Amino acid sequence: MGARPLAPWPRPRLHRTLHLGRRSFRSIRPVRFSLSQTVSTGAAKSRATIRSAAESITVSSEKETGRSPPSIPLDPPTLSATASTYHETNGNYGFIRDALGNFTTLDASVGGSGFGTYPVAINDNGEVVGSSRDQFNNSHSFLRDHNGNVTTFDPPGFADTWAVGISSTGEIVGYGLEGVFSGYVRDQSGAITTFRAPGDQYGTTPTSINGSGQVTGYYYDGKSVSHGFVRDPAGNSTTFDAPGGGTQNSQGTIAASINDDGEITGYVISSRNIATGFLRGPSGTITLFRVPTAGKTRGQGTFSVSINHGGSVTGAYVDSSGIYHGFFGYLPAQQ
Repeated sequence: MGARPLAPWPRPRLHRTLHLGRRSFRSIRPVRFSLSQTVSTGAAKSRATIRSAAESITVSSEKETGRSPPSIPLDPPTLSATASTYHETNGNYGFIRDALGNFTTLDASVGGSGFGTYPVAINDNGEVVGSSRDQFNNSHSFLRDHNGNVTTFDPPGFADTWAVGISSTGEIVGYGLEGVFSGYVRDQSGAITTFRAPGDQYGTTPTSINGSGQVTGYYYDGKSVSHGFVRDPAGNSTTFDAPGGGTQNSQGTIAASINDDGEITGYVISSRNIATGFLRGPSGTITLFRVPTAGKTRGQGTFSVSINHGGSVTGAYVDSSGIYHGFFGYLPAQQ
């Protein structure tokens, strides 16, 4: 078997990184863009038209069409709540910020206070999930309901667990250590189902769940190459790879987020260890995209990590100077 996978950055399981958690960006500069031409699996090679607030570029397809495709406007911003982590001298705590800017703090530590609380997802009902630590530094999954009640839980037999997503209906997805990483889904009643993706040899890491109960994430094969998967509510999994992925340790496809339409976003690491964002439609069509000012050398590129119901994506990109920036933008619906 191959070497164990190295950790690509940013790992979807650490979405809080993108909220200035464990590893802070050196610079945060939002960039808006829209994508109007696709790169699809099995289709003729083409590039994308990407427009940002600061600049716009067009990279034509290999067969010149003679005209530029139209740009697509951004969705108007909507009010919402967010959850993440803050640090004090006596520990790490969670917080929730509502649409009006009000903050509520959260401590889900097990067996004490301040051992570590790391919220990573919040749904439309104000339910928050994430992981917390106990006095022995073990990780546990937690759920905080909209009334503030906190429940910690672990799938049986797992050493450490992390909840990473919660649907609008209250289903929770996460993963834990069972020798290697295995995924789990916890339903509204608290019943837990564990699973591993087909072809997994070095671990399955779910990253997101939608309102229909579809789960996406990634797994590592015997060569420690990552591949994406989508799992339906009945437990059937489909694996996929975005075009351009490398075939060495920790290269390949990282599926990071799925919306209620079944669209999946994430990023693919090339043989040169450069990241490119992707959007996968419900039928499997895959579109590649990159932020115009993203760097093109090792460790740089576009890392897309979240997609909302309207098809807007967000994430981070690393420029040619190695500086991290945030971005958000709209991509047209995929089939």
